[in-house]
Amino acid sequence: MIPLRCQEAIMWYKSHMVVEAELKALSKPEKFRIMEILWKDLSSDDSLIPSPKWHEDALKEAAERHARGEAHFSDWNEAKARIRNAVS
Repeated sequence: MIPLRCQEAIMWYKSHMVVEAELKALSKPEKFRIMEILWKDLSSDDSLIPSPKWHEDALKEAAERHARGEAHFSDWNEAKARIRNAVS
């Protein structure tokens, strides 16, 4: 007989494999919609998601570089255009 803990692990694994197979069968627009729903849920309370120390350090460094005139920022549309031009 398989121990209960192993049985639970097997059931968990099988259920996740079914979900993964179902996700793979979805169209790209359906997958993006699910991502949007998940992101909206995950980002609804950012106090539940701790920011790592390295992120705080990177933000401080960027602010300091900007204050010294060593860094310049683009708005999102300019940044997207620059990225598109770089990869095409």
